Amino acid sequence: MGQIGDQLIQGINKKEIINDLMALYVMEQLNAFDIKVAQSRLAGKAEILMEKRIAGVGEKSEHFSNLIAERIGVLGGEIPSKIQHYPSLSAVEQAAFPNPNNLPALMTTFLQRFRTSIKAYYLLMEKVKDNDVITYHLLLPILEFYVTHESEAEAFFPENKQD
Repeated sequence: MGQIGDQLIQGINKKEIINDLMALYVMEQLNAFDIKVAQSRLAGKAEILMEKRIAGVGEKSEHFSNLIAERIGVLGGEIPSKIQHYPSLSAVEQAAFPNPNNLPALMTTFLQRFRTSIKAYYLLMEKVKDNDVITYHLLLPILEFYVTHESEAEAFFPENKQD
């Protein structure tokens, strides 16, 4: 990053922000991979109802991970080439998708992932909001995507709504 860019994000630890962004990157990569696996297992009514929707969420996860990877690079970090080199990501708890042909279980899993994503993006946005507006504004539409999809999933299966 250049001199002016460095001045804009003074007061925050760039390495910490890079690690936090890396956790989001890995979360999105795992989501995209797991969604591809779920798509390959769809059949019958679930395939008719959900295939395009699931594909769209997977494409968004890939897009989000690419945006985050670019920001990591701008901040001076780099994406490890092998997954075993990723930092420990205890905040990102990924459970494999259940049988995707069980729509209630599938939607429950999506809801859990949306809620995990909402919390993770919100926490990083709170951390950077006053010192790294570029990262903040990069993450804002991603957070909006997950909030919107959480609401849609709750409407689809109201029993999953949290009070």
